[in-house]
Amino acid sequence: FIQGPGTIAAIDIYTGRLLWRKEIDDGGGGVERRYDLTKVSGDRMGNPIFGTPAAGYHFLVEEDALYLAYPESCVVLDPSSGKEIRRLALPVENHEWGRIRCQGDLLIVPILEKREAATDKQRLPLELVAIDRHSGELRWRYRAKNALPFVAVGKKKIYCFDAELERLYRDKRRKNGVPKSTTDKLLTALDLETGKPRWSKPIEMIAAWLAFSPEHDIVIASNSEEINAFHGSDGYEMWRKKKKARAFGGHPENLVHKVILWKDRIIDQRGPGVAYDLKTGADRSVAHPLSGEKVAWEFTKTGHHCNYAIASEHLLTFRAAEAGFHDLLGGGTSRLEGFRSGCRNSLIPAGGVLNAPNFANGCVCSYSIFTSLAFVHVPTNEKWAYSAYKAPKGRIASVGINFGAPGDRTAESGTLWLDYPNVGGPSPAVSVRTVPDRPAKFRRHSEQVRGEGPAWVQASGFEGLESVTISLGKDQGKPAEGAYTVRLFFCDSESDAPGKRVFDVGLQGKVVLRGLDVRKVAGEKGVGVVREVRDVVIKEALTLELEAVAGETLLSGVEIRAQ
Repeated sequence: FIQGPGTIAAIDIYTGRLLWRKEIDDGGGGVERRYDLTKVSGDRMGNPIFGTPAAGYHFLVEEDALYLAYPESCVVLDPSSGKEIRRLALPVENHEWGRIRCQGDLLIVPILEKREAATDKQRLPLELVAIDRHSGELRWRYRAKNALPFVAVGKKKIYCFDAELERLYRDKRRKNGVPKSTTDKLLTALDLETGKPRWSKPIEMIAAWLAFSPEHDIVIASNSEEINAFHGSDGYEMWRKKKKARAFGGHPENLVHKVILWKDRIIDQRGPGVAYDLKTGADRSVAHPLSGEKVAWEFTKTGHHCNYAIASEHLLTFRAAEAGFHDLLGGGTSRLEGFRSGCRNSLIPAGGVLNAPNFANGCVCSYSIFTSLAFVHVPTNEKWAYSAYKAPKGRIASVGINFGAPGDRTAESGTLWLDYPNVGGPSPAVSVRTVPDRPAKFRRHSEQVRGEGPAWVQASGFEGLESVTISLGKDQGKPAEGAYTVRLFFCDSESDAPGKRVFDVGLQGKVVLRGLDVRKVAGEKGVGVVREVRDVVIKEALTLELEAVAGETLLSGVEIRAQ
């Protein structure tokens, strides 16, 4: 469901087919409108110009109804046809509908009204009401002590931050700063069915975002400088964490307050992209893929952007120059090259597909794909990534060097393969030296490679290599000696007959493969070959030598694993 200037439409997520389109009226006269559809400037094609006032209203969708909140009424539409079913009214006149929530059969509605003492002379959410979403009957009303700018709903409760905030989200000068509160601050839990307070407690922080985890019964309040956790049952403060948002360097990023609750953790998409334990606030850690040492869990994104991350079961999606995503289970940030998502995130993972409706109208960023599109998961597609991992402090226990690859990738075995030379983005630094410095590279799609080993390793490589030196670092700052298994990856897609490319391979000064003819071993062109050598003793670095017997040497990748 997509809203644009003066219109709302339903699109089939699997085909892109337009199901219906409906014109949006102005919501009735007599009430000061938050959005004026008559004043949105546009180009000659009617598209909104980037940077002009937004057009539209808050809406949400349930299985049986779409609720579109105009200032004076809430229009209920049939999701399958777009036909109007009914209009719901507020119990008081000359007030406006705020951002609605739906829980069961109830619509939870903040009522916006003018307060003469309001610091920004805007309508404030001074009351919360529950309306039967089928009949429109008023179930209950709750009057705020101050105002109710943020609400979270779940587990038969409504959690409210009760305070009047100065020029909330209207002061562009504030940027990443926390809005000022002109009143005392309360966190209040209301009974969903009756609207009566279950508990109410003063809190110190100014909340600029509320979220609730039904699974763990925890309320999270956040702003751009701190995060606070409370028990949902009684409001007991569980922990408080001072953590100022660094953001990710995009623009405008002046509303960096929101965090993401994902299973048993908080993902801090305010930047940097670290994670905290939901119950304790402790930093979440993972084993470094190269050394096994504990490091902070972190996602990252690079490049110009102007939106935020959203999450599904498996993915974080965001703009990182191009459209991008982070694999929450496998790790690494990948690009969907050639197009960008909207300034408000329009990469939507749902229903088994990743939808990317075009939200770039009017933007001057130059990207080659200017359309709406959707993706399905294809396991054989190449998925290259970059990461926030730094060089390990300890000795490397496992690593793969993927020559000529366009990025990093983790194998099913757990080995992190690093692109060399590094072209795919941030990557843990591992010292690699080759002779010559810049050997000839080749690369083809992994679908063109068959045989042993990950095809995406053997789809690229170097020709004419004489030697490779890979440093594994030191253990506790001192040289160490250990036994490793070294696996060498080759794929000859050029030689049309055996004998045209033959070479010797040595490790640590000892020849381990004599007269290797990859084409002869493989049987045909484009078939990968893997050779494994165990009990290779390595102190600080592995040295690999290649000597041509006929034609040029060839090497796609080297995998090193401690025994």
